[in-house]
Amino acid sequence: EKLLGAVRALLTKPEYKENAVKRSKIALDRVMAPLDLAVYGVEYVLRHQGAPHLRPAVLDLPWYQYILVDVISIIIIVPLVILFIVLKLSSWCRPFPPDPVLKK
Repeated sequence: EKLLGAVRALLTKPEYKENAVKRSKIALDRVMAPLDLAVYGVEYVLRHQGAPHLRPAVLDLPWYQYILVDVISIIIIVPLVILFIVLKLSSWCRPFPPDPVLKK
């Protein structure tokens, strides 16, 4: 019911069509045709001997940085160290168990 009403509103109200036409013009507005852009890109790469300055910097990273091993290890190790410290401190703060001889 609601869907049918929404579709009817889209088909009958002129402001929706005007907005769609306006957005279409914005999306289709290009400085040059796609083929001209492709030709320009190929010529650019040829002019600059392969355009090494456009090469992504991620290709120069070592594998462990690329797959974020260093970041993941820090994220895992730091909480574990904090947990270890808290457990050690809490074990030092706990009273020692009573001596079994004194229990009698």
